Amino acid sequence: MHRPTPEVDPELGAVDADGFPREGALSYDQADLALLLGSSLRHHRDQARLDWHLELNERVDFLDAAGRKQWVFPDLYVVVGLRQQRRRGPFRTWVLERRPNVAFEFATAGSLTDDQGEKREKYRLMGVDEYFIFDVDGVDVPGLLQGWRLDEHGDHQPIPRLPSGRFHSRPLDLELAAVPERLAPGGFALRAFRPGGDVPLPSEREAEALRALQSRDAALDAARARIEALEDALRRRDPPDGM
Repeated sequence: MHRPTPEVDPELGAVDADGFPREGALSYDQADLALLLGSSLRHHRDQARLDWHLELNERVDFLDAAGRKQWVFPDLYVVVGLRQQRRRGPFRTWVLERRPNVAFEFATAGSLTDDQGEKREKYRLMGVDEYFIFDVDGVDVPGLLQGWRLDEHGDHQPIPRLPSGRFHSRPLDLELAAVPERLAPGGFALRAFRPGGDVPLPSEREAEALRALQSRDAALDAARARIEALEDALRRRDPPDGM
């Protein structure tokens, strides 16, 4: 006899059709900002041929010090040194023998307490090297961005800002900063930069638009060159009167 999956499990709480715990979907604002950063990191990964596994809003399972199963849903995470995995279901750290090196949360007023409290503690227990919170609405986090780094004792310590005001991510070897973004709800977006770079890493859509502009400019330059060559040929063919 078929037994439907319960909507609530006594141990896991709310579960999906496969019996996995669920977290509410990201808001449009959270999803847009997470996708923008994730797309730029993915484009950078592909261009630099890095082994990075990236996921958005995917459940990560891990075992705590007592061997108990724990889980967390990062808005975005990166595993450095692991090629992109294609699979169904959560990322189980004990199966892949890897854990996220960097985790990001795009916090709203409704999620900030959890992001700074329970989620931050879970990332510490899991051994996530760095954890960043970006303030989507731009009102609750000083400077809009805060980060922590795991120390030698297994505790998260605040990451100091660089003189530029950015944060340097050691696992990614990139700098992170809140930059003006006209369409973002708080007027800012979280972007990544090469160390010391002035321009944020482009997202895949931005890189495609840039390639289109460069192709158009190249075509215009080629057309101008052809016109100049034709004009030069005409001048040589029909010299001015008196010559």
